[in-house]
Amino acid sequence: MKVLVLGGAGAVCNETTRDLVKFSDFQEIVVAEYNLEAAEELVKELNDPRLSAVFFDANDYDSMLKLFPGFDVVINGLPWKYDLIVTKACVEAGVSGLDVSDHEDQWGYDATAKE
Repeated sequence: MKVLVLGGAGAVCNETTRDLVKFSDFQEIVVAEYNLEAAEELVKELNDPRLSAVFFDANDYDSMLKLFPGFDVVINGLPWKYDLIVTKACVEAGVSGLDVSDHEDQWGYDATAKE
């Protein structure tokens, strides 16, 4: 299984990435960051062959729709202002999403996501 961690080198999901390396059996863990240098530093520090880094711009919806397919899970550790757009992109891409925060409007996607 493959997991994509949005903001995976940031203040919130840095520990999520570390926990995935330490405790998960994902075959691929991709750290998606606007600050690619920070993501690459974390990948180097953790030194796990399952890890890689990719540039990610949460303001570019089309890039989400290109990136998300192929992953089993997308973990969103971005600031809350991106919660809705990431949830929408996960649903549209047919990918399971997990958000470390919440926005009550996200519940509006629940029925569609379950389809």
